[in-house]
Amino acid sequence: MNVFHGSSAPITEIRADGVFGGLFATPSRKAALSHGDVLHVMEIDDARVLTQHALSYELDYDTVLAALRNAAHWVDADDLDRAWELVIEDAQADGDDARILRVDDAGEAGWEAQRLRGVVARALGYAAVEMSDEHGTTYLVLPGAAIRMADEQG
Repeated sequence: MNVFHGSSAPITEIRADGVFGGLFATPSRKAALSHGDVLHVMEIDDARVLTQHALSYELDYDTVLAALRNAAHWVDADDLDRAWELVIEDAQADGDDARILRVDDAGEAGWEAQRLRGVVARALGYAAVEMSDEHGTTYLVLPGAAIRMADEQG
């Protein structure tokens, strides 16, 4: 799978710092370019992309739950079901979710849920994880995945 990321400057590596712990990418060049005119491409083996279908139907529940518990170790038993909805089921954040995810507001809760989804994916051995956002289906590409300028060969 090839996915694209637009930025205002060249990027030579995907790093874990920043809000999400990786880079968001989309299969659409046009959507990527809406974030900056420097276009990057990442080629990721389909088997290394954690999809919503795999999270919902293919992976062992206890394995995913353990990865979630490690990623969000502060979440108590009373809030674990909602954390699962936010992080694993990719639910929209609202209301009390900021408290659960230890951030200031629902907007930040949505971002934190995306970051945690990446942490879970990485713990499960994936290079990227599928998500939904304003562009439809996007991918959080994790550190270690190769990135290059879209016009470069190879």
